[in-house]
Amino acid sequence: MVLTLLRVERAHGPIQVDSTVAAGLSLPTLYPLLAQEISEACSSEHAHILATPSETQTHLLWTTQGQVAIPFSQLAEPQQQQLIKAAATILADIETFARKNPHSTTAQNWPAIACFPSLTSLFAVDGRPVITQWAMQAPSAKIPSAPLTPFMPQQPNPRPNLRSSLTSLLPPFPLATALISLAAGLITALLWQTIHTPLKLCYAQWPQATTLQNAQKHQQEFNTLNAQKQNLLKQIQAHKQQCALPTWKPDSLQPPPQQPTPLEDLKAEPLPELNPPTQPNKLQVPTAKPKPEPKPEPKVEPQQPPQEKPKPHVPLPKEAWDKHDKTMLKGCWQLSTRLFYGKRFLLWDNTEPVTNWTMCYDQNGNGYQSLQLANGNSCRSALSANFAGNTLRMHAPTACSGSFNFQPGPNVCTRVSDQEASCVYTNPDGSTAHGIFRRR
Repeated sequence: MVLTLLRVERAHGPIQVDSTVAAGLSLPTLYPLLAQEISEACSSEHAHILATPSETQTHLLWTTQGQVAIPFSQLAEPQQQQLIKAAATILADIETFARKNPHSTTAQNWPAIACFPSLTSLFAVDGRPVITQWAMQAPSAKIPSAPLTPFMPQQPNPRPNLRSSLTSLLPPFPLATALISLAAGLITALLWQTIHTPLKLCYAQWPQATTLQNAQKHQQEFNTLNAQKQNLLKQIQAHKQQCALPTWKPDSLQPPPQQPTPLEDLKAEPLPELNPPTQPNKLQVPTAKPKPEPKPEPKVEPQQPPQEKPKPHVPLPKEAWDKHDKTMLKGCWQLSTRLFYGKRFLLWDNTEPVTNWTMCYDQNGNGYQSLQLANGNSCRSALSANFAGNTLRMHAPTACSGSFNFQPGPNVCTRVSDQEASCVYTNPDGSTAHGIFRRR
């Protein structure tokens, strides 16, 4: 769905843009070139940070694709800070691409496309930052104004040009001057990189906030369907334990009673002949027939009510979380979302997928954490957890050491459901990353 974020009235003729924008290109003409180039070099999420400009006879419209748009001024202060950090990360990636490709359209229009009049030009669209009025200046200004760029890092003070100082002292010999100038330039570049760039910078890269929101939405749908399934299974079990209905036969199916035989039908049978006994008659005492023992009546056992199944164990109960009970943390918790370990050495960047991140605690919230990368490297360090308000903060007193070293940073977790906790990790450079942890 196309959302209209801002309307800029064209009261003083054509909309003026920053002087650093390539000459002869209007914003509606420049935008598709930038969007295609940034999408191919970085990702479509990077290109979506720039709103789409379109001109009418009276206004300049700024639109974007999305469902919900919230202006910067209507966000709470923590949300404003998160939105600024997200925009800073995306613009830093675009700046890196422009610096490595000086002949690209992005480099020719940098830093104008990252400048805008004020923070009122920033919007949160479906949880991602979108900038309007980029590369614009005041219509009445005779020279380009200084737009606000809160996301771009400040450039360091220029260093003295050692190459020109050395060449001025050399004799006028072309070959020697060229070789010494080349050596001085290489030494200057290495010293510059050593002073202004750390030799090793470790940070965590997480998926985009939109991907995380979609995963949480699918998890909620799965939990709802699973609850319906458990309810149906309980109903089926209750029906199986109910008594069966008694059987019966109608009177028409019973055999008719037998009628007595009339006397006329009885035939006279001859009496048996009486023969004298060969032996004297013996007195026969009739013996009493044993009385039949009464049959025991069948015992009718009362039907027992169906036993309720014990409730499943809840890893993160809300009552224990609200009471700040750290005994519920006892055991191990494992990362269930994607994570990459980034390493920068001089001018080269390298990332490795994190295959396992486990945190284990005792009943007092003390334990350890261990990380393992896809290349087989791993590290381990001590870890402790403490509640601060309604959040759980993880603290590592030392660096995670092993076959690689990972600098510790604050890790703040909030309860998402009975099974999951959402954690925000802050890198040493100030950037943040998000992840979901579940009990192992």
